[in-house]
Amino acid sequence: MFSDFFDQEMLETYHSECKEATDYLEDTALSLEILPSAMPEIYRKIHTLKGGFGTLGFDLLESAAHDFESLLLEMKGKPIPQKNLANTLLAFCDLVKKDPLTLTADDCSGFHKCVAGLKNSEQVLLPTSIEPLVNQAEEQDFPIEVSADALESILKTIDLQRQAQSDQEYWKSVRLTNQLYSMVCDLQRSNIKPILRKLKKQVIGISEELNKPVQLIVNGNDVRMDIIHHKAVAQILPHMVRNSLDHGIETTEERLALNKPTEARIEINIRQKSQHIVLEIRDDGRGMEPDKIAKKAVQKGLISQSDMDVLSRDERLNLIFLPGFSTRETVSTISGRGIGMDVVNTWMKICKGNIFIETNRNMGTTFELHFPTNPKREDCLILKQNGQLLGFPVSGVREILESHQITEHLDGAVSTMENSWPQIGFNTIDSAFGERAYPYWLILDLMGIDVAFGVDEVLGYHNCLPTSEDKHSVDWCLGLAMYPSHGVYRIVNMDYLVSSWNELMVPA
Repeated sequence: MFSDFFDQEMLETYHSECKEATDYLEDTALSLEILPSAMPEIYRKIHTLKGGFGTLGFDLLESAAHDFESLLLEMKGKPIPQKNLANTLLAFCDLVKKDPLTLTADDCSGFHKCVAGLKNSEQVLLPTSIEPLVNQAEEQDFPIEVSADALESILKTIDLQRQAQSDQEYWKSVRLTNQLYSMVCDLQRSNIKPILRKLKKQVIGISEELNKPVQLIVNGNDVRMDIIHHKAVAQILPHMVRNSLDHGIETTEERLALNKPTEARIEINIRQKSQHIVLEIRDDGRGMEPDKIAKKAVQKGLISQSDMDVLSRDERLNLIFLPGFSTRETVSTISGRGIGMDVVNTWMKICKGNIFIETNRNMGTTFELHFPTNPKREDCLILKQNGQLLGFPVSGVREILESHQITEHLDGAVSTMENSWPQIGFNTIDSAFGERAYPYWLILDLMGIDVAFGVDEVLGYHNCLPTSEDKHSVDWCLGLAMYPSHGVYRIVNMDYLVSSWNELMVPA
């Protein structure tokens, strides 16, 4: 039955995912030869679609996808006829494209006939791991949605930049270029709320199917991620939550026997930490037993007894990420194939991230996934004050004045014929900054408040990648960078100046 929790945004996401998957499956089916290296991606597409069907309550489609992937797993390592596989893929795509709200069992009959045709063998072998996905996914293009307002803002900024270039306003042009760069970078980041909304619906459905009452707590749903991390989290979270619900959370009877609340708790926390995005999935279930996991891996032939004997506790826990590992004896629509956690591990490799596990028996398990983020590059104006190198982000520099343009420098203010600005400085660099007449003056834009900052030399412009390492850290320092032929310089944190500029003024 179609889910009571359906909304239009969910359906739009569903159609987008279906189109991406069916485009790939059809292109693969219509190629001259379906290569063995394509099989992991075929399986992943079907597996992902099945999860979406289940979330939205499209039972016939979920059953069709389940039958298809079950057959592929049964035939792992066996030859499959090219023609029959291609026909089945095309029939599956045709089925997925039908209106799921009016789909009937008769509509599925043609597809199931094609599935039956895969029973005979010939030619293509299924690999036993989805590991080839790593290389494929790194080369994959991920579509992004861009709002009309964002495009309009970019076009307006381009027009302003062209005008500044034609008027030979160099610093205004550089500032607009930096602004344009930031706007384009921001287009690549999207909010994860749609992922979490979809996840909540999945949890409700799986909880009802397993008859395990659960409360889902989500913190950090305002975090924005770039394309690859957004894609990874969308794939990882459903598998992690299914694993927690099916394997980690006890039955109601078991929880009562342990004096636990009958309603289990799954908590998802997403936060930015330094140069990482941290995704934490925590449950209050039965926890994991490293020795039991290791014995199951030996039983399934995934590792040898001798290899198991030398594994540490953490290494035994990490065996759950092996392809084909599952503690389930039977396969259900929710778990038991040994694919889900392999998918998680593969996406973490794609993102060059790390997984940490903390578990205690009868207290629960916490998975902490660390995704490294790309540090933001800064366009800096390189200056020298009192012998020390400084880098000011160009986005915060309104203009540069030379000493002959200054008509008055008195009582902590710097003036020209037209304007006057309060002077700020860093006592740690130049304790007498309020008394000196500098050769150059930066006019800084601090979110609508303009201030003057004196410098001895203007050395040039530098695009840098700041490091967070500063053994002599000061509040106003964003990080360090290397300016060729001159050495290391400190990058000024403009956000700090915005919030604390009045504390940096010339003492009264």
